Amino acid sequence: MDAFSCVVEYEHDAAWVEVSGDLDISTAAELMEALDAALSEARLVVVDLSRLTFIDCTGIGALVAVHNRARRSQGELVLSSVSTQVSRLLDITGTSARFGITSRSVGRDVAGRIDAGQADRNGGGLVDRELVHDAPTA
Repeated sequence: MDAFSCVVEYEHDAAWVEVSGDLDISTAAELMEALDAALSEARLVVVDLSRLTFIDCTGIGALVAVHNRARRSQGELVLSSVSTQVSRLLDITGTSARFGITSRSVGRDVAGRIDAGQADRNGGGLVDRELVHDAPTA
């Protein structure tokens, strides 16, 4: 079991949350707390999963719950650096369509794209779907 951690950084109206270690029933509440805190400070929360070593259904449930809260508050949760294994789990559980997902890192320049009209141009989302559409398929 790899130790779980969340590191949150803020820039403009966005938060970057780097998740590392195992995300499971014993750590999901900690993730939800960190993401909820990030959403209280930023409209866009980018969750970097590049250092995630394991995720179970409780971890998926935590991401979905926070994503739903983000949408209700006019915010957005984006998953970045999603591995093939995590992408596959999101597909199998039918949750991948809920998120903006990318296998690559979402750069901090995305924060500069957030403005009042951006949400309307992107179907209600804050982030251009072209930035977050390339989740791995294998």
